[in-house]
Amino acid sequence: MIDKILVFGDSTAYGKWDEEGGWVARLRRYIDEKYNLAGKNNLQVYNLGIPGEVAPRLAERFKSELDERVIDSADKVLVIIAVGVNDSNPNNWLSKKQTPEKIFKKSLTNMINVAKGYSYDVCLIGLLPADEEKTKKYFNNEFIMKYDGFVKEVSEISRVSYIPLYQDFDTEDYLSTLVDGIHPNSKGHKILSEKIIAFLSANFKL
Repeated sequence: MIDKILVFGDSTAYGKWDEEGGWVARLRRYIDEKYNLAGKNNLQVYNLGIPGEVAPRLAERFKSELDERVIDSADKVLVIIAVGVNDSNPNNWLSKKQTPEKIFKKSLTNMINVAKGYSYDVCLIGLLPADEEKTKKYFNNEFIMKYDGFVKEVSEISRVSYIPLYQDFDTEDYLSTLVDGIHPNSKGHKILSEKIIAFLSANFKL
């Protein structure tokens, strides 16, 4: 049984535009209701998402974030990494540039290796499509799909789990939930959380 879930990511993981806190908060509520409130376990869920996050910057804080939150070396830990959309953006507001492919892949790989060094499980989250009209071309789906491919490639090489999202969410129903073309509203976060919880339940026995 998992003892801790640590979710690293960007503004969507952080929960922007969801009145209920985002898909990570919804995952935590699911865990609380199924285990913690029923007195069956004390499974902790940490949201370590930062708006605008990019993989190289995340990699710099990754180990210290793990060390601060996992005190008991016997804990069974699942690390979820949801990053890449901002890396695909040539004018990301934090880095002001697109993350080069080599650096992006190396950053993901380094984080996976750090987590594996602690014997933690790792799951990479696939990227989500944007509504390019609403984002005024700041986000480009061609680039997003390209970087989603990088995420999948790294997951396969590193032999960690990967949750594919792009194809299933490239629908009018989901795109209509994007408040600003990139961040889903509460309805979108609900759809997203259900997909992720279903995958984690099937693959990590949540």
